[in-house]
Amino acid sequence: MFIMSKNSVKKDIYFIINKETNTLTKKDFPYIKQLYFSIVVFIKNSIKDVKNKNYLGYEFWLKIIAQVIILVENYPCNGLKKNNLVIETISLIIKRDSNLSEKDKLIIINNFKKIAPQIIDIVITASKKLNIEIKSKPKNCCLLF
Repeated sequence: MFIMSKNSVKKDIYFIINKETNTLTKKDFPYIKQLYFSIVVFIKNSIKDVKNKNYLGYEFWLKIIAQVIILVENYPCNGLKKNNLVIETISLIIKRDSNLSEKDKLIIINNFKKIAPQIIDIVITASKKLNIEIKSKPKNCCLLF
């Protein structure tokens, strides 16, 4: 098993920051690094637990993104940056840390990047709606969940 050094993670994070296709900047480096090391084992194990790579679809990523959104919720950056932070960090983990073939990694990253923005919007909208409904329940009402 090939173990990546922390220096190469740093290099890969700077590569992400320098991409013109996202809004991340050098100021976001500590957030990307923190998120990467917070979720790398979780995502790596989640991918490894899937027996068939065809199951790395919408439902799989919905579960992953829902967990990751919780971690970035309190990061001091705007929604678009958080969106890019989540997508780019998960893509980095797929690329660096999964045991998939290079071809499969590219296919999965491309598919993930297509569906991730929609999933993030759904998770955030559902979270906000649920939070509003819980706060608006009368004090004497018992919650069923």
